Amino acid sequence: MSNLVTTGKPLSSMANLSTTDFTFERCVIGQPMTKRYEPGKFCLTTGENTETLENIVPLYVTKSRVLFSQKEQGAYCKSDNGCEPSPGAKNIVYQGPCEYCPASKWGEDDPEKQQLCLKLGKPLGNAPLCKETYNLWFVFENSSQPVCLSLMGSQVSAAKSLFSAFAMRGLELFQAKVTLKLKKIEQKQGIYYQMYFEGVEKLDDCTLYENIFTALTRKAESMLADANEKSDQELRSEKTVGKKSPLDGTKWASSPKIDDPMPTDKDAPEFDSNEEIPF
Repeated sequence: MSNLVTTGKPLSSMANLSTTDFTFERCVIGQPMTKRYEPGKFCLTTGENTETLENIVPLYVTKSRVLFSQKEQGAYCKSDNGCEPSPGAKNIVYQGPCEYCPASKWGEDDPEKQQLCLKLGKPLGNAPLCKETYNLWFVFENSSQPVCLSLMGSQVSAAKSLFSAFAMRGLELFQAKVTLKLKKIEQKQGIYYQMYFEGVEKLDDCTLYENIFTALTRKAESMLADANEKSDQELRSEKTVGKKSPLDGTKWASSPKIDDPMPTDKDAPEFDSNEEIPF
């Protein structure tokens, strides 16, 4: 696996293997309402829970969207690139760009969004029905094993701040290292943990990380699509209170001044404690 990632080239000795035959670690942020993960920790599929991701090198970011129904399990509709519905989606709400889909719209006045809420059994609110996720691929310094950190809900604003910090310095993600931490936020609706970053330290030599980035641009999206197909329920458990804003991936627009209510236990699906994370 290490050779595949660091060279960015297909290996003839593994020519018959597909992307689903390779494993990547995954990382999620544990929230008080998350049944599977320890609150206030970055939880990796290795079983390690940590309050800090120290000296990580961001590599690559992808976007995805997922729409859930209260009437059935799994993703009702989804997009593996955050821009258009996936061909393999169970249902496709809108045949066109996600930005024009009623599920991605803010506000309560759109008739199509109102009808969709009734169909899905979801309450009508200001926030989009479709949950946008940033999938940030990174490695720990001096490592060649990529990890995928999924950021959604209240974490989207933190992701925007991180990407902006790199963009304002004219840096590619793989050209600097940062440290990610979590802070406890208490509101009337409840408690949640918000990610933030410290420092953007430019690397003297980023050759290793650029090579990993090259490999990821070829492999990550298809591998993530395979993983998300199996882990829709896991992603749903990462609902958090906070502000959500649709982004286009190239601009860092300010978030709308709208707060989502804290999700309740009845919104969270039940999990099989023996179910394995698909990585």
